Amino acid sequence: MNSEIAGRNMVKAAFFKYEISEILDPENINDQPIGLRERVESFVRDCTGAADGEMDISFQENGRGYYAHLHELDRLGGISQEDYREYREQLLSELKEAEENNAMTHQMKVVFSDLLSNKDE
Repeated sequence: MNSEIAGRNMVKAAFFKYEISEILDPENINDQPIGLRERVESFVRDCTGAADGEMDISFQENGRGYYAHLHELDRLGGISQEDYREYREQLLSELKEAEENNAMTHQMKVVFSDLLSNKDE
């Protein structure tokens, strides 16, 4: 398993598609920090839940599910503009791919809309 990903994700709450695949790959189970697989599984569950209403608002405010990417962007913005831009570009790329494949969830649509409304960042 890519140790860079594992190290970075010790505190991360949001994961990209390629990270999820790599972390959930059974061949990598022994190379993972304690709790990483559980956080990824929780993230995936949250990404498929809370499609509307009060629960969705709570997910947005608390950075659960795909909304965690927006919280990660806020965190990075206060640390490094370069890291912020790289993360934002990677997130936009993943969202555009999902859009092209008609695979966008409600949460992805909200995040995509938020990113597009802040183009000047």
